[in-house]
Amino acid sequence: MAKVKILATLGPATDGKIRRLIKAGINGVRLNMSHGTTEENARRIREVRACSKDVFVVVDTLGPKIRLGDFTERKIVKDDVVILSTAGKREREKDDIPVQYKNLHKYVREGNKILIEDGLVGLRVYMVEEKRIICRVLYGDAIRSRKGVNIPNVSIPFPYTTKKDEENIAFAIKHTVDYIADSFERSSADVRALRRRLAGTDIKIISKIENFEGVTNIDEIIDAADGVMVARGDLGVEMPIEKLPSIQKEVIRKCNERGKPVITATQMLDSMIRNPRPTRAEASDVFNAVVDGSDCVMLSGETSIGHFPVEAVAVMRAIVEEATQFVPLGTFPYDGGEVDIMTHSIAEAAQNPHVKAVIIPTLTGITAQLIARFRIKKPVYVLSPDPQLLRQLAIMWGLHILPLKFLKRGDIVEASLKSVAKLKHLKRNDMVIVTAGIKSSGTHRTNMMQVRKLT
Repeated sequence: MAKVKILATLGPATDGKIRRLIKAGINGVRLNMSHGTTEENARRIREVRACSKDVFVVVDTLGPKIRLGDFTERKIVKDDVVILSTAGKREREKDDIPVQYKNLHKYVREGNKILIEDGLVGLRVYMVEEKRIICRVLYGDAIRSRKGVNIPNVSIPFPYTTKKDEENIAFAIKHTVDYIADSFERSSADVRALRRRLAGTDIKIISKIENFEGVTNIDEIIDAADGVMVARGDLGVEMPIEKLPSIQKEVIRKCNERGKPVITATQMLDSMIRNPRPTRAEASDVFNAVVDGSDCVMLSGETSIGHFPVEAVAVMRAIVEEATQFVPLGTFPYDGGEVDIMTHSIAEAAQNPHVKAVIIPTLTGITAQLIARFRIKKPVYVLSPDPQLLRQLAIMWGLHILPLKFLKRGDIVEASLKSVAKLKHLKRNDMVIVTAGIKSSGTHRTNMMQVRKLT
C-alpha cells in the first residue's frame, strides 16, 4: 500500500535477493546497461519476473556519455600523474587508463578539468600528446573501470545514439521491459527519435535530465516523454552544484502539473554502500524529495554493489512512509477540459471522510495518471486487463494496481467493484468512488464518476 515508489538498481549485490528486496519495499528495478553482461541482465529480469508480476522493469541506456574502459582499479593521491589514453589496447602504454570515446584527445586542452565518477575524482590536464591526455590528480582516492567522465565547459560533438544504445534498446524490446530510461536527452527530438525505435511496442520512455540542454528544454521534454528522471549524478557535475536543488524542485513541479511520473535519483543513501545506516543529511534528502512531489525515489550503488542492499531499501521505505504524511494535496488550475474538470472533482470528492477509496478501471492509464498528481491520501486502485500497463502505472504516486480479467464497457463498474471488494483493506458497505471513460460522441475520455457502496 506504499504511495511513494522505490526503484532499486540491480547488480552483483542483489543477485538471489529479489524476494527480500520486494519484501523490504521495492516497486521497480533498474538495469544500468553500463554494467553487467547481456546474459547477466537477462537473468536478472527472469528472476524479477519469477518473483513478482507487479514489479516494473527499467532499462537504463548509456547515452552519449564518455566512460573509462576496463582496467585494474588505480589508487591515487593528490598530484599523482594519471594518463588517459584513447589509443587501442595494443597501442597504449601499460599504465595508461583507457577511455572509450576515441576522439577525446581532440577536444581537451591544457588546463581543462576532468571529473570522473560523478565528480568523486578530479583531474587537471597539463599536456596532450597525440592520443595521451596527461593529467595531475586534484582529488580522489581511486579510479575505477567504466566510470563516467565529464569535462565541464567543453563542448564535445556526439552522435546521440551509440551502437551500444541500439543493442540495449533491442535487448529491452526482446525482454518486454516496461520503461527505457534514456540518458542525456537534450530536447524533445531525442524523445521522438527513441519513440520511433520503439514503434510497435508498449515500452514507455523516461527522459533523464542530466545536462544543461536537458534543463533548458525541460518543458518540451516533459511533454514528449512518458516520465522524467532527475539524474543528479551527471547533472551535479554538468551544472553548478548550488543550482541542483532548485532544478530538482522545478522539474518535479512541472511533472506534477502534467501528471507525468518523476523519479529523483543518485546518491540518495550513498553512504549505505558501505555502512548499515545512512547519514542524517541523506535521510533529509530522501524526505524532502518526497515532500517536493517525487513519485519515485531511486537507489543506485546502494543496492547494485553495496554491502547492505536489503537494508538500504528498508531504510528508504521507512523514510518515504514518514515523509508521505507531509505531502500536501495537489492543487492545479483548471484548463477547462472535460478530463481536467472530472479529475479535479474526483480529487475533491475523495477528501470526504466517508469515502474510503477511488477505483479506476482503465485501458490507457491516462485518468489514473491525472488523478495521481493530486496526491489523494485515500487508496487509489487501478484495474486493467493489460499487465504491462499496470506495471507502468505502478511507478506513480499512490496508485495500487489490480488485474482485471475483462473490461467490457457495460461491465466495468460492477467488475471493478467485485475485484476491489475482495481486498482486506476494504470492507462491506465502504463508500468508494468509481471513475472511467464511457463512450460519448465517439470518444472514451474520462466522463463518468459514481459513488457506490461495496457489497
